[in-house]
Amino acid sequence: MSQLTIIANIHAKPDQIEKVKAALLKLVPITRAEEGCLTYTLHQNNENPAPFTRTGSRVSCGSSTCRHRIWKSTWQRQKARSLSSPCKR
Repeated sequence: MSQLTIIANIHAKPDQIEKVKAALLKLVPITRAEEGCLTYTLHQNNENPAPFTRTGSRVSCGSSTCRHRIWKSTWQRQKARSLSSPCKR
């Protein structure tokens, strides 16, 4: 087993910042309770509140299939119409 760290940048539309923040904050305890989760944090810039950064580390089987499954499930949880653009790697 290996460790996988995912960093996701989420950009909310200006009029949807609080809605996106509320949705992302709901994911914190859910994600931390998932099997294999080592760390999970949500960051918001005080000077520019539109972008959020999610950082999470988890135990991974190390295969590309496993990494893809983890990334896909993580992204599906955060889809919302209030995002201004998808995450970019």
